[in-house]
Amino acid sequence: MATPTALAGAGPRDALKSVDEILEQLDRLAATELSETDFYAGLAARLSSLGCTSAAIWLINKDGDPEFAWRSRSSEAAGDLHTSYSPAVAAALTSGQPKILDKAPGGNGTSTSAQSIIAPWSATQIIPGALQVWVSEKLSSATLTGYLQVLAAVGELVANFLARQEQRRLRRQSDWHSQLDAFNRSLHETLDLDSLAYRIANDGRVLLGCDRLAVAIRRGSKHKITAVSGADHVHRRSESIDQLQKLCQTIVASGEPLWHGFSTATMPPSNFAPQIQKAVSDYLDISPAVSLAVVPLFAPAAKGAKPAPPVGVLVFEQYDRPFDPALPASVSAIADHCRLALTNAERIAAIPGHRFWLSLANRGWFSRTASRTFLALVALATIAAVLFAVPADVKIKATGELQPKTRHEVFAPRDGVVTAIHVDHASRVKAGEALLEMRSPDLDLEIQRVAGELETARKRLAAAQSERLQTRTTDTEARLRQRRLTAEEEQLSQQVRDLTDCQNMLAKQKSELNVSSPVSGEVITWNVQQQLATRPLRRGDALLTVADVTGPWQLELKIDSRRAGRILAAQAANSKNNEVSFMLATDPGRSLTGTLEQISARLETDPSGDTYLVATVSVPLESLENPTPGASAFARIHCGRGNLAQAWFHDLIDAARLWMPF
Repeated sequence: MATPTALAGAGPRDALKSVDEILEQLDRLAATELSETDFYAGLAARLSSLGCTSAAIWLINKDGDPEFAWRSRSSEAAGDLHTSYSPAVAAALTSGQPKILDKAPGGNGTSTSAQSIIAPWSATQIIPGALQVWVSEKLSSATLTGYLQVLAAVGELVANFLARQEQRRLRRQSDWHSQLDAFNRSLHETLDLDSLAYRIANDGRVLLGCDRLAVAIRRGSKHKITAVSGADHVHRRSESIDQLQKLCQTIVASGEPLWHGFSTATMPPSNFAPQIQKAVSDYLDISPAVSLAVVPLFAPAAKGAKPAPPVGVLVFEQYDRPFDPALPASVSAIADHCRLALTNAERIAAIPGHRFWLSLANRGWFSRTASRTFLALVALATIAAVLFAVPADVKIKATGELQPKTRHEVFAPRDGVVTAIHVDHASRVKAGEALLEMRSPDLDLEIQRVAGELETARKRLAAAQSERLQTRTTDTEARLRQRRLTAEEEQLSQQVRDLTDCQNMLAKQKSELNVSSPVSGEVITWNVQQQLATRPLRRGDALLTVADVTGPWQLELKIDSRRAGRILAAQAANSKNNEVSFMLATDPGRSLTGTLEQISARLETDPSGDTYLVATVSVPLESLENPTPGASAFARIHCGRGNLAQAWFHDLIDAARLWMPF
């Protein structure tokens, strides 16, 4: 450890460099957020580098007297020095000038150091005080002058650190008071008792920094746990809640709060009554709490009057450490607001139908909002009366297509390809008139095969007949041969007849490849040449559609199965055909009418899986202008009379009935 004399004996540049480094280190320490213990440890290490054997920090207490705020261990070994140095420190603080003491008395009256220097820092600092150091040897006047300057700088750094600490403390205190004000204000924002209890439990736990906060509310003559911080609801049948409620009842009966578990002697242990000790022990047996506080919310009682039962009880728990000594003061800061808020909420909860009256009070019965609400209710009631009182026609929506009533599909008679097409779209044809020609390679091959087999059979038949005629029946062997030839001739004759019939049938099938129109009319298939030319076809493929566009027309509608019930009921109630009004996509804005002729007896299913009924509606030809096959139609099927609600909202009504429980 360097001594002041050694520092003075060093070169001026080296000494200044060493002192500057120490001051820079202390300045960096003072600018950090270290705790006072860590800062003082660093200060002691730097002061020892300056030749100090020990050091102490003096601050002014509440009574205006100087007292130790910190002292190094070496100074602690000297015994209680407060009485010895307090007058000298007070004099230095009063004068603002450093004070040098040549002897430092020890704990037994002996001298511990050659000199002691008391260096007060500037009186302009927030916290007044002084730095005292002890050196092991007496300093010369030259060394002392520089040493005092260094100690003055160190003292200012200590004062800056203490000022920053005080500013942080005040800032934390200000922030906590702001949170406290916000918490107290939030308590009076609701009059719902349960919501208020949960707000106290959750927000109060955060504000006070405890592990758990429970709120018990007065229910008759007992107090029930209503809210627990961090829990959505309270499990009232759990053993811990039951024991906690019993503890609350015991503390309420005692009339005093319970504080159990503190880290310091600021809250001395109370001599609990046996009933309280048992209740606390029973609860702590099942709870992991290390510290426990139960605070009843008593209202201030008049002199000589018996205090009323508390409106609620606050229960604070800490699981891993004792309570902070400042907790009672923090609890008292919120207790009164909690009591007032719970009292108001309890009074409101006692009013029958209080939630309804609160909603009215929040909006104001005669306020503009209430007036608008009243007018809206009157309007809704009027609309409902009109909907259910005014009669109207009930109509069901459906979509479909307009098609000629006489319409035939032409299908491929067998597999093959189209070789010639004699018609095109909109071509007029007569019944039996050729539409197109097909060729079937399989049929041609079959015809050739049958023709070859028929020719072979005929030749064999002729040979058998010739051989039979030439045979003489002179002996037994000749007669047997003649009988065999006769049988063979009969078999070949039957084969020739069968092949001839097959050839005729194939010829008929080939003639059917020349497809003709089944009826007189017009080809309504679009783009016939491009669709059919050289296209391979399979038997049953649709080729053309021929329709009589000059005859009657009809709508082919698809009715959703959810709407079909009303139509079927209307048909059952009315033997006459129902009227259908519709509009065509090719003639928008023009309403047409038709007559419902037929409804399919079973539901059909479309590719999307929805079910529907097929209905046909006859449409007079004279009512149509330039009818187009396949034109989209939007129809409304009349289903009798009802009210406006049924006419406008029948889909909604049916959906509600469908989802109503059986």
